[in-house]
Amino acid sequence: MPDRKVHFPDRRILFWMDLEEEIQDRVARRDGSFILSGKWKKFVREEDGFMVFAVDEVWVQNNLCVMFGHGGHGYVHEFIPIKPKPELWIAQRHYTALGGCGCDNLKRKNQPVSAAFFDSTALHEKTEFLEMQQGKSFYEADQVARQAEMKAGWIKDPSMEIDSPYPLLKSVKGKMTWV
Repeated sequence: MPDRKVHFPDRRILFWMDLEEEIQDRVARRDGSFILSGKWKKFVREEDGFMVFAVDEVWVQNNLCVMFGHGGHGYVHEFIPIKPKPELWIAQRHYTALGGCGCDNLKRKNQPVSAAFFDSTALHEKTEFLEMQQGKSFYEADQVARQAEMKAGWIKDPSMEIDSPYPLLKSVKGKMTWV
């Protein structure tokens, strides 16, 4: 697959850039003992020093942040822990809040994400976290993360789900697994 460079100038409202910078600046001052848990958050795996969780995106949007999308990490969402190990939160379904997630080829409302989409989103969030940890802005880190997703090739386009079958992430004998 050719390495396509995707770079668009950051033309977002200044408020969003300031908010993201404020969250990024406060990371070092967070209380490491603050860790959210509940039925809405399921451990999936440890990957490269990150704790990867599947989360109920509707619960997160209703209770923590209406802006939560396919995934998140502690440099973007101040409620996602970064200590003792950084957490990556990945949505279990394509979201419908704020007009929907924008994925082009969904078959139904609240469609579960496929295993490939979940893994691609985890790669995106991990890459974005590492870039922001090095001082890049959210916008710059997001561009690098999109490139990492495209290079990995697990899905053809980060804004498209793969075709069926859509394996579901379920708890089987206490472990999260794709079935």
